[in-house]
This record gives sequence, structure tokens and C-alpha cells, in this order.
Amino acid sequence: MLLHAQKMLELYHMIKEVTAAQWELTGNIVISIGETLLIYRFPPIIEEFKMH
Repeated sequence: MLLHAQKMLELYHMIKEVTAAQWELTGNIVISIGETLLIYRFPPIIEEFKMH
């Protein structure tokens, strides 16, 4: 799952670069994840996402 999340972050960075000169990204992201992964693996990933 971590590899998929990292790929999502990479794609996010690519999209942000493409759209940075045109407009600001807005909206919501809905993520479904199992409780075990949510508690132990997801917090560092979401913190990285929020920083960018």
C-alpha cells in the first residue's frame, strides 16, 4: 500500500507542476483504507501530502 501512496504523491506533484501556472487546485479527496493501515501506515503519508 505504501508504494501506491508514494505513486499517488508523485502524480500529485506532477499535476501541481502542470497546473501551477494556470490555476490553484481545489476540492476534496476521499480515501478508503483499512483500520490497521489507517492507524499505523497512513499518518506519515498524509502528513507528506499536506506539506505539498
